[in-house]
Formats: sequence, structure tokens, C-alpha cells
Amino acid sequence: MRLHPWQVRATREGDHFLGFRILEDQVRVRRTSVARAEKRLAVLARAVRVGRLSKETFALSLRSTFAHWRHADSWRLCGRTLARLGKLYDPSEPEDWRAGLTDDRGTP
Repeated sequence: MRLHPWQVRATREGDHFLGFRILEDQVRVRRTSVARAEKRLAVLARAVRVGRLSKETFALSLRSTFAHWRHADSWRLCGRTLARLGKLYDPSEPEDWRAGLTDDRGTP
């Protein structure tokens, strides 16, 4: 293991920790973390479409990603990710599929 030298920078730039950027008044998900997660979710969504993965397994993966992002100010990020995956709202999908993407309060 190699230790990195200390970095001194302005507090307005924030600090990176566990996939988040911690700022003075907010916590944001790092862009690289978002890109990796969205790429992985897109691969899983394709696997669902071709039948290699069940919708339930995909929903669990999506929920775990959103649970991690919930530690940040990420409400719009979750909605944007669902829209990119085409899962924001599809009236042809059965009700139990959409229910698997929300928590008890009905939020993604």
C-alpha cells in the first residue's frame, strides 16, 4: 500500500470520500461513481431485455445503487438515471415491477 501525500486545498472544492464529494453545505456523488454505476446498470438492463437476468435481480441492483446515492443530495440523479434506463414510468409494465423500484414512501 502506498500513502499519498497530503493535499491542501480550499474548502469550497470539497473533499472526496467513499465515492462522494463532501462540500461545506452539501454532499454530492462523484461523477466517476455515477458513470460507473450507470454503465453497470445499462449492462444489467440489456441482460434483462435479452432474458439473461430477472427483473427482480435488476430491481435489487438498482435499489442498492440508489441506497448508496441517498447519502448524498441525489434526488434528481436517481430520477435522471431511471429516465436514461427508460424505467421512469411505463404504463405497460405490471404494478409489481414499479413497486420493486421504490421504498415504503414511494420514492426511488
